Amino acid sequence: MVKIVEYVAMNDGEYGSPLDFRREALAPYLMLGSDCLEVGPFLSPTMSPLEVNLKTVDYYSTEDLRQQALNIGRNPNDVIHVDYVCKTEKYTDYIEQKFDAVIANHVAEHVIDFVQYLIMLRAILKKNGLLFLVFPDKRYGFDSFRQDTTLSHLIYEYLNPDSDGDKLHSLETEMYYDMTYAGGVNDPVRRLDIESLRISLDKWHPGVHSHVFQFETIGKRILAPLCAMKIIDFDVVSVTMSHQFGEFAVVLTAGNQDTDWSDCEIYSPATDTIPVKALRND
Repeated sequence: MVKIVEYVAMNDGEYGSPLDFRREALAPYLMLGSDCLEVGPFLSPTMSPLEVNLKTVDYYSTEDLRQQALNIGRNPNDVIHVDYVCKTEKYTDYIEQKFDAVIANHVAEHVIDFVQYLIMLRAILKKNGLLFLVFPDKRYGFDSFRQDTTLSHLIYEYLNPDSDGDKLHSLETEMYYDMTYAGGVNDPVRRLDIESLRISLDKWHPGVHSHVFQFETIGKRILAPLCAMKIIDFDVVSVTMSHQFGEFAVVLTAGNQDTDWSDCEIYSPATDTIPVKALRND
């Protein structure tokens, strides 16, 4: 049986770049020469075309990305060729091939319907294929004021695909984005002006973090329950944290369905629940 086999926290200062961390987190599970799809690698694919049979999907075309590279002072020739230009979160409308591995770094937290996104990615993976996801840990960036996305939230969106989840995601970002991260001030009088919040409902864009997670809880409170419920056809293999870069990597395997309820932590206090003993006077 495939289980959640490890939660590993890497030491600070161990890597020269986030790419080094990601490659080490993925390396034990990926065979060289595999057919891989990476989502939006731009200038820095996790695995090079010399190591795997790499194809890429992106919102932008190769020429669009080359112009973006020029705009930030980078060599446009370093842009990885885009094989599939996809303007939606449903890559299966554009991709028929099935892959040994799909890699998506800092992508899944942006999608509106997280569960449907995982289901869609499973559809382009071979059985026993790998899904490698990298997420920002909310505590290290501008999402530190936000509560973790809950399992119930994700299931609600899955059961109600027309629920306008983007409006809620936009509202949460408007209310809780840490303005000091961008050199601003968290002024509640301005931030919580009800008319501004009303306008924010229609301000969702692809850069919004629709969902936020933490290293210690995403596996057993989010992913393992979704697997055990048979909503997503995956098993959780590992969750690896880099405190150095404030991100964690998740490895899932497709088509096993061996995760069970013993792998889950559903009925335990939420991460923002104050322990009862802290409320007592004695």
